[in-house]
Amino acid sequence: LISPQQSFIDFSKRYYLLPNQYQSFKNSGISSNENILIGPLFQNYKKKYNLNKAFKNKIIISIFSSTLGENSVHSYNSHKCFFLNLFQFMKDVDNNYLFIIKIKNFKKDINKHNKIFKNKLCNYLIRNKKMILIKEEVESQELINCSNAVISMAFTSPTFEALASNKPAIFFDPYKLAKNNYLEGLNDLYINDKQKLNLFIESIVKEKEISSWIKNIRKEIGLEKANLGIEKIKNDLKGFYDY
Repeated sequence: LISPQQSFIDFSKRYYLLPNQYQSFKNSGISSNENILIGPLFQNYKKKYNLNKAFKNKIIISIFSSTLGENSVHSYNSHKCFFLNLFQFMKDVDNNYLFIIKIKNFKKDINKHNKIFKNKLCNYLIRNKKMILIKEEVESQELINCSNAVISMAFTSPTFEALASNKPAIFFDPYKLAKNNYLEGLNDLYINDKQKLNLFIESIVKEKEISSWIKNIRKEIGLEKANLGIEKIKNDLKGFYDY
């Protein structure tokens, strides 16, 4: 449903990433027999993406895009701004870092994505082993689990998944599409300039500081509770189809 608030439909079960989302739907009059906070559930998924051994000593940063399309939150221009800013940033950091990128719906929107990724700078980053592109079939959580940090477009779920798994993660929005959002005041969880991006990248190797930051952010957005495991969702779906 594009606008559940206006549907006047009762649900048997609803899933929410964050507590404030549940409160928003509750205030709008939507009722459910059961409400489940799924943000913290991702931390029990332990499988890791098998990176080439040549990258084992690198600092791995996973990058996630959003859905690209006319009816999507992030337009083509938003995607282009996101990636071109990141490409320039990657060029300037040293070779201790490896950026792995999963592009959502790459095949579906291949022509638009090719306009972003078919350029000299992108080719340079791949050729110099600063960046690799990952098939969209790979589970996002596998990439998160093999990474030191995560960067995603605002407000896609990988950043929440990473934080739930005690990984440092931010929303990067150089297009400023989500400016003045409610997460903007949470100690640089949402950023839109390369200077703050650089500070985040530098911080991920400072174990004590970044652990404290993650703990505080998780508490602020309600991800420190309800450690149930991703299997809860899978079992619910299996029970539904078995029924």
